[in-house]
Amino acid sequence: MTFHIGQQNAGVINNTEGDQIIHGGQRGTFVSADPSQALAALRAALGEVALPSGTAEAVSSDLDQAAAAIQQAEPDKERAAGPLERVTQTLKSTGALAAAGAALIAPLQVLGQWLGPLGAGLLKLLPFI
Repeated sequence: MTFHIGQQNAGVINNTEGDQIIHGGQRGTFVSADPSQALAALRAALGEVALPSGTAEAVSSDLDQAAAAIQQAEPDKERAAGPLERVTQTLKSTGALAAAGAALIAPLQVLGQWLGPLGAGLLKLLPFI
């Protein structure tokens, strides 16, 4: 059997041949490919994550730096890449990526992909979900 699937936009898409059994339900998060919207989604998701105060302040500072670079008339990917990679590393090392799952990973994926080659380090830090 061959599938010919066009463009798909959804939180969860299952393309299967044969039986599929899902235990525990499925959830999906859609994040726009716009880096400003992805950054806003990341900030919103971080509001639901418990981080130590010093860590939360460092993440907030890095996100402010990334936002300043992204929201220029001509976004500066080089200037945004470092802070976004630090945020990702911090969230990974504190266990926040594992705890929050797609809510944090999806916007980080969008930002990493938007950065292109500069986002390779960020994307390597993300777990596969």
